[in-house]
Amino acid sequence: MFELTLVILVAIIILAIGVAMIRVKQKYKRPIDYYNLFMIGLVWLAIGIPLDNYILSALGLIFLIAGIINHKKWKTNRLTWDKLTPEEQRIKIYLISILVVLLILGMVMLYFF
Repeated sequence: MFELTLVILVAIIILAIGVAMIRVKQKYKRPIDYYNLFMIGLVWLAIGIPLDNYILSALGLIFLIAGIINHKKWKTNRLTWDKLTPEEQRIKIYLISILVVLLILGMVMLYFF
């Protein structure tokens, strides 16, 4: 029973983070950061291959190719911390804090169960 409650709680927190991210994206329209797309593709491909997760590998390869094709836009669309508004910085700090807490809770639960 405790595990089910914990899973539901984590799902609600992740859903809330997703809603917050969508709202921020709608409020602050920015061009695609192809460098980050490349890096996401690289990580997903590197994780997907040893795990034999073909969907993750395929998506990683697609992101990697999209990032490489648009490599000339890497510097123009790069979004750094100093380019964010104070409100965006605060939201990112909250989201990162929540994700760190969830990661620690997950590691504790993995240790105990």
